[in-house]
Amino acid sequence: MPVLNQILCVAAWPGVPSVAPCKAPDVHLETCTNDDCHGCFPRAAERGFLCAAHYDRVEHALARWDGFSRRARQLGLSKAVQRDNAASARPPRGT
Repeated sequence: MPVLNQILCVAAWPGVPSVAPCKAPDVHLETCTNDDCHGCFPRAAERGFLCAAHYDRVEHALARWDGFSRRARQLGLSKAVQRDNAASARPPRGT
């Protein structure tokens, strides 16, 4: 059951890009009307502002960062992620 003034995992905040929000199993928002919902209330932050699952993901990513960074430099990449603009080169449909 959620506790008043509980800190929630920041991954559940709207607008956090490329992160799947975490939800507490079988804990629902007051406005939830979906009978098939398995839980829609964000998980509690257990480590700083992250739940345990998201903290572990960050911890594992940091542990592999040196190898990733070295390989990216070898490949000549200037960014870890590069935007794919392939669709913008095509004319709009129906023209």
